[in-house]
This record gives sequence, structure tokens and C-alpha cells, in this order.
Amino acid sequence: MAQLGRMVGVLVLAVARLAAADPSAADLASTLDLAGSRMDLRFDPTAPAPGSTALSGVGSVGASLPLDTRLTLRMPATLGDRPVVGDTQVAASRALVQETALFPTVALSAGLALPTAPGSRGAHPGVKVAAQKKLFWGDVHAETELRTEGRELALSYRTAVGTRLQLRPKTSASLDLVTVRPPAGSLLRRDDQAQFGLCQELAPGARVRLGAGAKVTGGQSSLLSSVALDLRF
Repeated sequence: MAQLGRMVGVLVLAVARLAAADPSAADLASTLDLAGSRMDLRFDPTAPAPGSTALSGVGSVGASLPLDTRLTLRMPATLGDRPVVGDTQVAASRALVQETALFPTVALSAGLALPTAPGSRGAHPGVKVAAQKKLFWGDVHAETELRTEGRELALSYRTAVGTRLQLRPKTSASLDLVTVRPPAGSLLRRDDQAQFGLCQELAPGARVRLGAGAKVTGGQSSLLSSVALDLRF
């Protein structure tokens, strides 16, 4: 609980500093003093709505725990004149099978979405199984996730497959395909996405990621783009 409390403090501090200044993910490193801790901090901004100057995205902080367990806290937020926080997500994951010459790493993750968004009610649990296998040119990964949607906690399913190519010692490319299938009778629509990404290491513990892709939601297609900065302290 002490570790979770510290992670909440780190994430809230980061979001508050971003909201108080000209929002920029690149400024995140100077707002935190986490020397000696093993935490990963990320803020993934999303494209603003037309005519809006607010910055929206998902902030996350992760920490390693004993027994090959990892704790992750994610907080969607919109930073503007009136900052708004979405449902906070807490997840714990653990490797079940370690990678060998023939078998991939298999990890199990259990999470809980807490109703911290305005008007949100009830907690929403979920569980995910992910597998990853390293190859000489990069790695391949696949995951499947069982989630709950709405106040009735109706089940929905998310599957993803992808690959990462090591282009240069500090540069990699990735391709990911993701499908989200909502429960029968839900107002949500099926969502299919394909995204290509580039990752460049800027310094030890700092990487910038660029993404471009397309998605089809309920028969309507759209383009995607993203820029993110990963920091490790």
C-alpha cells in the first residue's frame, strides 16, 4: 500500500505540474525528483479536439515489486482551464512462464478501473494474458484481455498482436493490430486498429515514440497519430 500511495503521489504531481504550466510531455522530467527509485513514468498525449487548446492524454507510472510482480497506475486526464480526470486504473502483473528457446514469456495481469471520472459509478475489473517471444531481429507479442463495460459489468474482449523490429542499436519500429469486441447488445461498437510506430532512445532512461495508423469503429474509418515520451528514473 505504501508503494501504491507513492505512485499516486508521483502521478498526481506530474499531472498537476503539467496543468499549471504550458503542457508539454518534454517538461515532465524536470518536475520530478525520483533519484534511486525504480519507476517508469509516461504521458501519452492525444490529438486535441478541433478548436480546443486543452491537452488530453493518459499518464501512467509503474513500479517493480518482489516476486517478478509489477504494479501500474494509469490516469486519463484533460488539462485545460478546468482539468478533468478519467477513471483511474490500477493493475498488477506477474510473469507466469519465463522465456526459453522454444516458449515465450507469458504474463498474467489483473486490473481494476476506479470510478474517479465525473459521473462514473462502480469499479470495473479486468484480466489480461500476454505472451512475448524475442527473436534475432526483434520480438513478436500477443495478448488477450477480458474487460467489463457499463454499470452491468458486461464482458468485452480485446485482442492484440504485433511485432518489433530492431533497426539500429537505439532505433526500433513496431506494427500492432488491435481488436476490441463489445458485448452483445452494447451501445459500444467494435473497434479495429492498425498502428505503425518508431521508437528512438534519446538517453539512458529516455525514449521518444512516434505512431501513425488507422482505425475502423462501427464501419467509420479514421486516421491516428501519437507522440509520447517515456522516462525511467
